[in-house]
Amino acid sequence: MSIYISHIPRTEMNIGDKKEVISTRVGDVIGSSALDIVYLVGNRKGSGKNTIFYNMEILISDGETGKIVNIDLRGIEGYKPRITLQHFKADKDNEILFSMEDIGTNAYITAQVFTLDGDKVIKIFDTNYYNQSESYQVIYQDNYVVDVVDTKKNTVYSIDISRKDKLYLSEIYNDNGLLKKKIIGKVLPVSGISPIDIRREDVLDLLLIQKIIGRSESDILAVMNSTLSFRNITFEKEDSFVGILGEKLPNPLIRSKEISNKSYINFSKIEFIESELVKDSSIERAIEKFFNLNHGEDKVNYLYNKVNLNDDANYHILVYLEGPRFCTERGGTLAIFKRKNDEYNLISKISNIVNPIIISENKSNGYRDLIVKVLDSEKEDFRVLKFNGNAYPLDPIKERKVKSGSEIRGIAAISDDLFYTRGIEYK
Repeated sequence: MSIYISHIPRTEMNIGDKKEVISTRVGDVIGSSALDIVYLVGNRKGSGKNTIFYNMEILISDGETGKIVNIDLRGIEGYKPRITLQHFKADKDNEILFSMEDIGTNAYITAQVFTLDGDKVIKIFDTNYYNQSESYQVIYQDNYVVDVVDTKKNTVYSIDISRKDKLYLSEIYNDNGLLKKKIIGKVLPVSGISPIDIRREDVLDLLLIQKIIGRSESDILAVMNSTLSFRNITFEKEDSFVGILGEKLPNPLIRSKEISNKSYINFSKIEFIESELVKDSSIERAIEKFFNLNHGEDKVNYLYNKVNLNDDANYHILVYLEGPRFCTERGGTLAIFKRKNDEYNLISKISNIVNPIIISENKSNGYRDLIVKVLDSEKEDFRVLKFNGNAYPLDPIKERKVKSGSEIRGIAAISDDLFYTRGIEYK
């Protein structure tokens, strides 16, 4: 179910009736003492993974004055749009990173970074400009070498392709390793972007990824990785390196398909379940009661699963809450209710949490341990939440890390992809 933005004053935003909230972030971007709310809104067409978003805007609600600042993204359309709040400049405010996948099969992306000076919006990075301003030459040489020349940096990167398939090489080279004819490849537009912590100065850089191709776009030779730092008024390239593509080896510790896992934890024994699709009025009344929600005022989306955490006759309800009151830069809020005699009692509230919620086979004080991913200064790791006899911990960031190489068994609840599942709207 979609969230429409009737709760934000339309007289201040001048938007159409059917624009919906695609995602929401909370943080200081304007520079006041209060946290601002940043909305990405727009229209959609299609469904599922083929959903195309268009006619988009970023709306910043000043946490101190309530004034709305608008960033126009009309003319940009594609898949999986997202916004994140990042710290690229040496000041206390955050910048807004917008990115999305372009329409088509080429896997290019459009990304822009915005900073605010009061209510003035300044664009400090744009992949379209970057793609046009960069200058590379990809030239096949004798003896199974391809040179990538960065003409702006006056740097040459040499790629050894001697291990390529013999048929591939025989089409390009004679038996003595000499080129049959001149072949020119190219570096494709940006296909990946990520904030990265290199300088250790409490500010982040940008890592850009571009494929290096030979005779066609399917002939991928390597990947150009470039780091950019914000200097003065824009991002400047600090360094580049070429990554050679290798063959994938089967290893369950590398990465689970369903869980973003940079800690090398084995999730191969986890069973994944998505949230319930049916609206539950009893759960809504419990949320309303324990969080003092007001109909028509508080905008909340929720996802839920009914599980058993302590193996008794009464089930528990995990409710993942999204909305201005429940989201921070590090995630949403998880409420855990216990159902008994048709009543729902709140036993735990956990903040700053990212789905899915892993219910481990291990127990503490009769209740199953929860394992959750946390985002701390752009670093991902997993924490164990143990029941203390009364409740689970409030903030995962303070709990013990799961050791690298651990094998986790259990169930991952609320394992929905939040790009495509916006949850159930409370109203």
